[in-house]
Amino acid sequence: MNEIGLLTAVVSFTAAIVGLVTAIVTTYRDLRSRKEKNPTPHQSEKDSNNT
Repeated sequence: MNEIGLLTAVVSFTAAIVGLVTAIVTTYRDLRSRKEKNPTPHQSEKDSNNT
Protein backbone atom coordinates (compact mmCIF):
# COMPACT_ATOMS: atom_id res chain seq x y z
CA MET A 1 0.00 0.00 0.00
CA ASN A 2 2.87 2.36 0.80
CA GLU A 3 4.44 1.80 -2.62
CA ILE A 4 1.20 2.78 -4.35
CA GLY A 5 1.06 6.05 -2.42
CA LEU A 6 4.69 6.79 -3.24
CA LEU A 7 4.13 6.00 -6.92
CA THR A 8 1.08 8.26 -7.01
CA ALA A 9 3.05 11.08 -5.38
CA VAL A 10 5.92 10.71 -7.87
CA VAL A 11 3.55 10.67 -10.86
CA SER A 12 1.69 13.74 -9.55
CA PHE A 13 4.95 15.58 -8.92
CA THR A 14 6.21 14.75 -12.42
CA ALA A 15 2.95 15.93 -13.99
CA ALA A 16 3.17 19.19 -12.04
CA ILE A 17 6.75 19.80 -13.22
CA VAL A 18 5.81 19.08 -16.85
CA GLY A 19 2.86 21.47 -16.60
CA LEU A 20 5.03 24.19 -15.10
CA VAL A 21 7.69 23.85 -17.80
CA THR A 22 5.01 23.89 -20.50
CA ALA A 23 3.50 27.08 -19.08
CA ILE A 24 6.91 28.78 -18.89
CA VAL A 25 7.83 27.82 -22.46
CA THR A 26 4.45 28.94 -23.80
CA THR A 27 4.74 32.31 -22.04
CA TYR A 28 8.31 32.78 -23.27
CA ARG A 29 7.37 32.04 -26.88
CA ASP A 30 4.36 34.36 -26.66
CA LEU A 31 6.49 37.22 -25.35
CA ARG A 32 9.10 36.63 -28.05
CA SER A 33 6.51 36.67 -30.83
CA ARG A 34 5.04 39.90 -29.45
CA LYS A 35 8.49 41.51 -29.44
CA GLU A 36 9.05 40.58 -33.08
CA LYS A 37 5.65 41.97 -34.12
CA ASN A 38 6.12 45.26 -32.23
CA PRO A 39 9.63 46.66 -32.82
CA THR A 40 10.96 49.00 -30.18
CA PRO A 41 10.65 52.76 -30.85
CA HIS A 42 14.44 52.98 -31.15
CA GLN A 43 14.42 50.60 -34.12
CA SER A 44 11.56 52.41 -35.85
CA GLU A 45 13.40 55.74 -35.43
CA LYS A 46 16.43 54.25 -37.20
CA ASP A 47 14.21 53.06 -40.05
CA SER A 48 12.56 56.46 -40.49
CA ASN A 49 15.95 58.23 -40.49
CA ASN A 50 17.24 56.04 -43.33
CA THR A 51 14.54 57.17 -45.77
